[in-house]
Amino acid sequence: MKLSEKSVDWQLGYILGESLIPSQLPTLSTDAIKSNCIVEVPKDLQDLAEQKEKERYNLWQENKIEWEETFYVHRKWYKETLEDVYLKDEVIMYTQSAVVPSNFEEFRDGFDTALWDCDYSHYKFVEIISTKSYMTKFKLIKDKSND
Repeated sequence: MKLSEKSVDWQLGYILGESLIPSQLPTLSTDAIKSNCIVEVPKDLQDLAEQKEKERYNLWQENKIEWEETFYVHRKWYKETLEDVYLKDEVIMYTQSAVVPSNFEEFRDGFDTALWDCDYSHYKFVEIISTKSYMTKFKLIKDKSND
C-alpha cells in the first residue's frame, strides 16, 4: 500500500487513528501489544493466557495444521473469557481539533486500518459523534467479526 494512492480522507482517518490509539484505546494486560490504557486481567487468567500462547507458539514450530486449529480455539477462548468480560462494548475517543471528512467511508477505512496495523484489533470505528470547533468525539465498538 502506497499512502499516496489513498484519498485524503483515508489518510486523515489513518493518521488520526495512529495518534489516538496509543493514548485512548483500552487494551488488556494479556495483550502482546498494549496501549497506555491497560485493563488489568486477574493473574490466574493472565497465566492461563500466557500458557495457551506458549502452547500455540510451540505448535507453530512442530505442526502448522494443528497450530491453525489451536489458533481458532484459543482465539474463541480469549474473546469469551477476556475480551467480552474485561473490555467495554463501546469506547469514546476525543481529539482536540475539528475533524470533518468529506468521505466518511474512506475516513473510517483509514482509521480501521490504523487499528488493524497496530494490532489493537478489539475494536472497530463506527461514527463521528460530534464535531465542534475545538474537538471531535468518535465512537468505536467491539469488533465481533472474529467471533
